[in-house]
Amino acid sequence: MSVYHVVETGVVATVVAFSALSITGRYAPAMRARTMARVAGWCDRPSRPDWMRTLGQRLLTPGEAPSCHSDPLSGSACGSGCSGCASGESASSAAVEQPIHFVRRK
Repeated sequence: MSVYHVVETGVVATVVAFSALSITGRYAPAMRARTMARVAGWCDRPSRPDWMRTLGQRLLTPGEAPSCHSDPLSGSACGSGCSGCASGESASSAAVEQPIHFVRRK
């Protein structure tokens, strides 16, 4: 096996792992949180090296909550009236919705 194949296999495995993490976070957030807590607990043991303990502490530390606008499928956008962002837009300045008209072909 050549070096190219080893690197290619590593890159593909990394992309698949990150994709699986992303999908798990979207469709099974409680399972992902439990898994992250277990990995963080395993990393944050006194017998582990400092870098691994630091990683475990970072995994346990809750980050900033994601914006409601970070999910393009949620249907929310700036100006939707959710008052979740400090953009200063209000629901009244949102674009007017236009209905979709279906026309039958003859």
